[in-house]
Amino acid sequence: MWHSTQRWCCAGGSCRAQVWKYPELIWYPDIFSVLVHKPAPCILSNTTFCILFIHICNGILDGSREGWKEACAYSTVIDMQEMLTVPCSSQYQVGNVVVRCCLCLPVCISTGGWDWAPMSGTHIYDDVTGVTNTFSSGIVKSVYLASVPTAGVAITYVKPLVSYLGAYPTAPLADGTHGGFQVNVTTYVSVPPAGATGEVQVKTEWGASASQQVTFPAGESSVSLLLKATAQQVKLWWPNGVGPNTQTLYNVTVTFTPSAGAGDAAVAPATSTRAIGFRVSALVTIDDTNATAFTNASHSEGSGTFGMFFRINGAAIYARGANMIPMEELEGRMDAQAHANLVRSVADGGMNMLRVWGGGIYYPDAFYDACDRHGILLYHDMQFGGNGHAANFSATATIVAELQHQIRRLSYHPSIIMYDGANEVIVNRTGPTVVYAAVVMTTVAFEDYSRIVWPASPAAGWLTGVDRLYGKPNGNPLVALVGNHPHIWDAGNERHGTYTAGVGHGFPTVCRDPWSQDPSYASDMPLQYLKPTNTSGVGLPNVFTSEFGVTAMSSFESMSATLSPHHWGIHGGMPADNCTQNVMQNQCTGGNPMAQRNWACDNVITAMFGSAYVNASGETFFKAQLFQCMVAQALTMQQNMEQRRQQNQMGTLVWQLNEIWPTGGWGSLEYGTASPLTRGQVSGGRWKPMHYFFKRSLFADVMATCGYVGRGEATTSCYVRNDRASEPFTGTVVLRTYALAGAGEGNVWHSQPVDILPGPSTMQWFTPPNNTLPNGTHTVLIATVTDAHGAVVSEHMVQLAPPSAIVPPATTLTTTIATTANPDGSIDIDVASDKPALFVTLTTLAQGRFSDNCFFLPATHKTIKFVPFESSEDAATTMATLHASLRVEDYSMYYNLTVPSA
Repeated sequence: MWHSTQRWCCAGGSCRAQVWKYPELIWYPDIFSVLVHKPAPCILSNTTFCILFIHICNGILDGSREGWKEACAYSTVIDMQEMLTVPCSSQYQVGNVVVRCCLCLPVCISTGGWDWAPMSGTHIYDDVTGVTNTFSSGIVKSVYLASVPTAGVAITYVKPLVSYLGAYPTAPLADGTHGGFQVNVTTYVSVPPAGATGEVQVKTEWGASASQQVTFPAGESSVSLLLKATAQQVKLWWPNGVGPNTQTLYNVTVTFTPSAGAGDAAVAPATSTRAIGFRVSALVTIDDTNATAFTNASHSEGSGTFGMFFRINGAAIYARGANMIPMEELEGRMDAQAHANLVRSVADGGMNMLRVWGGGIYYPDAFYDACDRHGILLYHDMQFGGNGHAANFSATATIVAELQHQIRRLSYHPSIIMYDGANEVIVNRTGPTVVYAAVVMTTVAFEDYSRIVWPASPAAGWLTGVDRLYGKPNGNPLVALVGNHPHIWDAGNERHGTYTAGVGHGFPTVCRDPWSQDPSYASDMPLQYLKPTNTSGVGLPNVFTSEFGVTAMSSFESMSATLSPHHWGIHGGMPADNCTQNVMQNQCTGGNPMAQRNWACDNVITAMFGSAYVNASGETFFKAQLFQCMVAQALTMQQNMEQRRQQNQMGTLVWQLNEIWPTGGWGSLEYGTASPLTRGQVSGGRWKPMHYFFKRSLFADVMATCGYVGRGEATTSCYVRNDRASEPFTGTVVLRTYALAGAGEGNVWHSQPVDILPGPSTMQWFTPPNNTLPNGTHTVLIATVTDAHGAVVSEHMVQLAPPSAIVPPATTLTTTIATTANPDGSIDIDVASDKPALFVTLTTLAQGRFSDNCFFLPATHKTIKFVPFESSEDAATTMATLHASLRVEDYSMYYNLTVPSA
């Protein structure tokens, strides 16, 4: 008698596993492919498999056949015939063993090396695409068998698609008065051979429910039920820092109850729950504030060419954030709490959007759940890393199956507002890249009509296939709109770049990028080329920049823990490697470990601090180099962002958010896996100075700065930019000066009342006193923006001169840490200086961040809070670690070090 079905399942977003088939070892890297040690048929039917969990690390098998008998005690007969019927076409190489595989899913594109990831010596061979480096292969998540009773079903997905029922909003919606929503809940089930009869019921936390009697045939089936949510029943979900800044979620629970008397005597109902949010999203590519343009767009399809920004619940959004890369090369070490801590840092850093970059992975549930809780909008690439990867060559059933799986899996997250086809691909209307419109995004649009779709990042938009107002699928064929001069970095209203990559002066590394590397660049301080004649706002042409960045290394705590003390120096404390140049990656020999850490930092340091220490090594000099490298990254980003915020840019997503290992990378957060195997790291990523700059001013709703009109000292100007979503700003900008040679007293140099139209991207310009700026070599200028109630909205140092032009006073810095924590768990730290101190930076091994960092401190003291992250540390351990490991640095500590003679 047939009692139950065993179904392959995998935890999280992607599944790569290994299976023992006695007496042969079969590698099972995803649920659609099989690799064997010798040629074998790709049709497997009625075969006994036994699961044995094995980890592959850099091509080394961690495990053995010991224990296969115990594993086989839990084996079952499963039918694989329909799953594996595609001829073998690819090869994997592990060491000297080459094995063929069937129907392989694309590997994580960045595994095995990118310009911020470790370069590996293992690779995958494909008959079409050739050689691709890999870093890991094997099990990355739990694989298990789920037993399904004879009369029951397995609920494989719950897909609740939320659609707004009101009119297109151009002003912020409000709870209780919006147009309400429809929720289309599709439940996918896997049914045993005898079929199943019963009731599917959907219950919701806001009170709506629906049910339907169903008879499912054997195999895969689905059923959809419609529900309503009125304005009186549900509250809106808002992005971080926008409107009420609330992220209300509501549970939707689906239950299948078998009919009485069917199958087994007592079959428990199958149930599954998802938490959804209610929000209205639109990608605006027209002037939707113009009545004529709005009316025309109401009856049109395809994208406009006026600009690119998002409306959420009717509020126009200035998208500020970063690009997310995988947190780990060894995917099996990914940690749910680390992903949650990372997202918390995103929100605390003033960001409201992340782009899930297309050369990585679909992330674990913990990442998306955290984005839902913290209001982080997701601009989500499908996982294709650029021209020459995967989908360009074939639209396989496996690619479609992966897309179906991921879109169904992710469908309930309100944080995801837009899907696009790939990273840096020009999606043409003919040729290989048409697959991204005709297959990739067509599959996505078919699975989820409720979200915005976009051809790639960057892209010009669609010729057909989307509603022009919202940018969502309308059922017509998706045909890409191609600009007049398309480039993978510039599609017109959406752009990537510029990039400032690190260059070693006489010190080559594995990374090379002839388009981004500049051996030297000007500090341009004060800010240059201000344009008070600029016009801005949602009713004017605008652009969206979804990538730009500058490289830097990480803290001494992060870097030193992964290096021998003999190599403590940005040049590794030994001769430089001999590197053979390729277009994007150098081949380096010589064994210098710092040549493998991606980008150097010489040019970034030199631009801001000079080159006095770049060739030195040892603990003191390594600390000096890393301090200067990270501060220089932050200052370079400050220049970049302050230029962008004087323009009508409606989105600025930094490349990149996080590091995948301790290296010379692009991130504002350090490598975020904290464990006994990764000493020196902070769960979710220690904040670099650049992240504190984002929080303090660069991503603040309202910020102010000053500089030169044009280049030089003839004319000066200051601006205040308001990026409050559809809200005006009234307040004051105060400019204070501090003499570096003084006792730390601040003087109000200028006070400017401001009254700015509703944002985002609205501005007010003013001229500083006497049309001049203070001399930055001996004066510090602090810009403070306060609102009408006197609350500080942003505050930062207007960088009037590069640090190399400043002689800092020699300071004595002290820190005093509280012995007990505050009620919210934070810990007070009193930081004091006897003289004005520049770029005061705190670092610790404790798991958390500081309330402020890399700041100017007059000859006084300031209370900084240490904010613990969720981690395996208890409060007592956090306190002890903070007391034992806290370091404080400033510019003067490293200003005049004596470099040992060679």
